[in-house]
Amino acid sequence: MRILITGGGTAGHINPAIAIANLFKLKDNRHEILFVGTQKGLEKDLVPRAGYDIKFIHAKGFMRKLSLKNLSAVTQFFKGYREASKIIKEFKPDIAIGTGGYVAGAVLYSAHRHRVPVVIHESNAFAGVTNRFISRFAKLAYVNFENTINTFDKAGKVIVSGNPLKEGLLNANRDEARKELNLKPQEIYIVAMGGSRGSETMNQCIVDMLNSNPVKGKFKMIFATGEADYPKRSSLVNSNPDLSGVVSTVPYIYNVETHYAAADLVICRAGAMTCSEMCAMGKASIMIPSPYVTENHQEHNARAIEEHEACFVITEKQLTPQSLYEKVSYLIENPDRIKKMSMNAKKLGKPDAGEIIYQSIYKYIFNKKVL
Repeated sequence: MRILITGGGTAGHINPAIAIANLFKLKDNRHEILFVGTQKGLEKDLVPRAGYDIKFIHAKGFMRKLSLKNLSAVTQFFKGYREASKIIKEFKPDIAIGTGGYVAGAVLYSAHRHRVPVVIHESNAFAGVTNRFISRFAKLAYVNFENTINTFDKAGKVIVSGNPLKEGLLNANRDEARKELNLKPQEIYIVAMGGSRGSETMNQCIVDMLNSNPVKGKFKMIFATGEADYPKRSSLVNSNPDLSGVVSTVPYIYNVETHYAAADLVICRAGAMTCSEMCAMGKASIMIPSPYVTENHQEHNARAIEEHEACFVITEKQLTPQSLYEKVSYLIENPDRIKKMSMNAKKLGKPDAGEIIYQSIYKYIFNKKVL
């Protein structure tokens, strides 16, 4: 089968796309897979790293409110549509799968016009503009939350699958990961990250927490700042000799499955993919939802996990270096609470999401049953 996959901008769109590609390849290595994205999104790095070919088109996001900037977005859409059409004519896909991000709009609309079956996946509770637009052309729409079903009432069929995760995340082993990272058995390891592009607010708070509280001997941390903020934050951390050997700053964690598996605690945003990863891997977390998202959906995501005592939530209004340090200290000093949060998170995980997607594509698109 020839599979065209598109989704871009942030890791939240790209990682589920890669997870789907990986599963198809795992099932049958003869599948031919091509990604389409933009040069501006993280897909330009993440997709080649995952071992897949990618072609690039022009695309620009639409403003949710009326704006003259949307005129430029329309121009870019039609330019991207023409570029995508050329790719589709050359590649001749049997199916086109999109996981969101504005680049997917032009690609999937072009696929539809070329009579290629279109499938979409929506990871968030509040569907993005692209997926809502494309859903009317989709044979299948996959969602993570049941309350998203009605959003795609024009799609051929809607299936609650959960979010597909990469095999590396699902199969990662804690002992092997900690050995790889040279962590001692008794050391508390924390992963801190503000999303794939980072968060200035979170970054500043974490730096201030590290520089204003005694942390040496309490834990070790990897701190992912995002590319743009990395020079500033890394210099602030590295200039403190007390943090030497304690905190490692990086722009992005490419082998995140290793660090997640090794972690006792994760400090993170509450995007849908991050939430799915925390639950599938059974990780205790302190979630700091981004307030700069549609319908405040990240806080809804985090609260749903908090209700099951699987995470702590700190809103940005509540976030201070001291409030964060107090939560971290409480959990470090109460390992049984970390263990309970981890177990509760694991119960919420949906590790079979990828298999559901794989099986149903064959069933509803190609009228085949696969083992």
